[in-house]
Amino acid sequence: MRNVILFGAPGAGKGTQSAIIREKFDFAYISTGEILRAEIKKGSELGKQAEQIINRGELVSDEIIVGMIKSFISENNSKDLLLDGFPRTVKQAEALDEILKTLNRGEAKVVELEVNKDVLMQRLLKRAEIEGRKDDNETTI
Repeated sequence: MRNVILFGAPGAGKGTQSAIIREKFDFAYISTGEILRAEIKKGSELGKQAEQIINRGELVSDEIIVGMIKSFISENNSKDLLLDGFPRTVKQAEALDEILKTLNRGEAKVVELEVNKDVLMQRLLKRAEIEGRKDDNETTI
């Protein structure tokens, strides 16, 4: 099993590159951002909590994110895995290592996407216009 992590700043192109990889290969894909936005849209309790945290420009707790990731990987354990936006902290990275070890998936490989800060700012502000994302503002960025 392949385990690939796309790593980079918001706006670096992780979602764009993930779409290309998924189109060419049969990877199970998880984006922590997509999961959280879905919960916000549903108006779930998790979504309400996450929305407040995200709108402050902060990260949702490791416990919540790790739980979602563990469940997803377990459900898709027979497929190659593509992670977008996870792990973001040392604690999340350690939890991912443990999950992969427990499920006999081997190690994860990391692909880092580097983009100039000015380009990131332009991309995120444009994304805010297009998608109406409150977390894409100059203060949070």
